[in-house]
Amino acid sequence: MRIPLEQLRLWDDEAKAFYTPQGTYTVMVGASSADIRLQQMVQLGSTGLVTAVGDVPLDGVSVRPLGGAVEVASLLQAADARVYTTDGRLVATVDAVQGTQRIELAQGFYIVEVVLPGAKRAFKVLIK
Repeated sequence: MRIPLEQLRLWDDEAKAFYTPQGTYTVMVGASSADIRLQQMVQLGSTGLVTAVGDVPLDGVSVRPLGGAVEVASLLQAADARVYTTDGRLVATVDAVQGTQRIELAQGFYIVEVVLPGAKRAFKVLIK
């Protein structure tokens, strides 16, 4: 997903001009502000480049809420998955996921960490 830099500009009343502040932003996607389904932290530097913070893309890996569960899919190689509450408590562990694995969870927000050899990525999911 691409976000034009113009969408991140702020108006400076004193300078009578727009500017884009540098820093770390959290981009959230959802049906509403109460129903955030994906989020990604990005860094906006002095060159205007936006890069991911702390995450690497994992080819063939997806995580999505599915009813009262989260579905972890790893299509290219086996992956380990750890599910944490937002306060850091480990609530589920699944080793060597290859294909899809459903993990039943109670309602709430969770952080799902998927680990492959040499790479890992965290996903935030909402279970309704």
